[in-house]
Amino acid sequence: SGARMSVNKSVIREGSRDFLVLFWYDLNGRIIANRNNAKFQTAVGGLIHRRTNGAVVMLKSPMPATSDSQKFLDDEKELIRQLQPVLRDYLH
Repeated sequence: SGARMSVNKSVIREGSRDFLVLFWYDLNGRIIANRNNAKFQTAVGGLIHRRTNGAVVMLKSPMPATSDSQKFLDDEKELIRQLQPVLRDYLH
């Protein structure tokens, strides 16, 4: 839809490889990046709607050995843009 969304970014090392991890929380269709806000929204949803539906969505990719990290990050963002409509069908 062209809407912007915030995601968390982390780099983790497993053995000698670095992996980029992009993740966010999907709470009843609301995309939330902040962990504390996700906890709060889950608690409010439990109190008001008597349900605590939600998912943590993670995209983990091995980082390339090349130094073009911006292109790699842009490719990952594009993958998220393409996956988001499909994920919406599975998560709601």
